[in-house]
Amino acid sequence: MGIWRKVEFVEFVGFSSQWIVFCPYAKYDGFIKSREGANLMNKEKTGKMIRQARIDKGYTQGELGDMIGVSNKAISRWENGETFPDIGVIEPVAQMLELRIQDIITGTKDSDQDTAITEVVRVAKMQGKEKMRKLVENGVAIVILCYLLFKGGLAFRGNAIDSMTYVELAVVLILLAAKCIMDHRTKVVEFDRFRKWIITISIVTGIYMIAGMFINTIMVSRGQMPFHMQPSSVGWYLEGRLIVVFVINLVILVVDFVRRTRCAAPMVHMGTYPVVANIYLTYVYSDMLHRLDCMELFMNRLVVGTLIVLGLTALSFIICAKTYDSLKKKQNA
Repeated sequence: MGIWRKVEFVEFVGFSSQWIVFCPYAKYDGFIKSREGANLMNKEKTGKMIRQARIDKGYTQGELGDMIGVSNKAISRWENGETFPDIGVIEPVAQMLELRIQDIITGTKDSDQDTAITEVVRVAKMQGKEKMRKLVENGVAIVILCYLLFKGGLAFRGNAIDSMTYVELAVVLILLAAKCIMDHRTKVVEFDRFRKWIITISIVTGIYMIAGMFINTIMVSRGQMPFHMQPSSVGWYLEGRLIVVFVINLVILVVDFVRRTRCAAPMVHMGTYPVVANIYLTYVYSDMLHRLDCMELFMNRLVVGTLIVLGLTALSFIICAKTYDSLKKKQNA
């Protein structure tokens, strides 16, 4: 296998850090600097090599994962060329599969050891930056989820929501579209079954909310109370429906976020749009209920608010979908 040494690499993200690299030579430092720009790592080739070696050994992905301390999903992502093994697990992978470390790093057999040194340092830098990016993304996502929950609490407690809510929604949708496009720029990821369920549930709850608001508003304007309840109870009834929709869609966002952090999946996808639209509609509808003065004015506000939220969401969705299709065509070309 060779000798593993700790190498001090000062230029990693602006501070000193120690990386364990394969290095049988004493004078490797100048070599690394002279070939630092090389880019010989190939995730697809490395993945195919790991898969073939695992099959030859008769291991399942789960068994190999247990041996080296990672999940079977991580093994699957390596073998599919989605991610590269972390630097810290390359040595145990090589030992379990009886591969040379430099071959795993470069994805080709009979590669020289000098090339492996360069690739280890480059991969270490790349993985460090990727972890930092994910840390920032996760922090931003947590802040957004907390803000949505806080804003929902204000809306359902009767705090007035002004027209800036629509501007805020427009900004959020623009950021979602930009993030969705960035996530799919290098690799278009198809919807899995879970995300299809997200779209289905969000659309069903959205229809339930919108249809319920319009139907019940029309009934009340004609003097017909839903389920023969007292007029004073109608507002609480509609508010309860909005809270249910809000909670379901917020839980969907949380579950999708947690699931995304455990796999190499984009943070934003097409299913995010109807969920966000539903959450903002609950804000708008709840505010309308708390400011109810006359049914005719309420109906006008209901129509305008619904059209604005759905229109902004549809526009952002179409832009992202067009870009998604364009990237997919380029990838398949």
